[in-house]
Amino acid sequence: MGVYSESGNLKITVNDTTGVGRYAADGSIRVTLVSGSTYTGVYASDGSMNVINEDGSLYHPCGAVRGIIPYGGLGLHTPSGAFYLDGLDQSFNNLETEDGFNLLLETGEFILLE
Repeated sequence: MGVYSESGNLKITVNDTTGVGRYAADGSIRVTLVSGSTYTGVYASDGSMNVINEDGSLYHPCGAVRGIIPYGGLGLHTPSGAFYLDGLDQSFNNLETEDGFNLLLETGEFILLE
């Protein structure tokens, strides 16, 4: 499968618990969604990349990278610097942040429910 989609976006697998390390079995990058409320760094303890679903510069102050659903965007980065992440919208129904908050998809962005 590889790391890049046909449009140049990063291919990802969200909250993959089948292994450890940077890559999922299909070759995509494993990511863990984080809220950004506490310092996490770029990588989670299982080796996956910490991602906040929002546009902006590549790195969030918590250390995680920013990424959004491509929605037709071409290439690796948005104009502001965040990653285009192919696969971010594939499994949003069962996602939780590291704090246990549920996430919902609304106009392409995840929102936290308290």
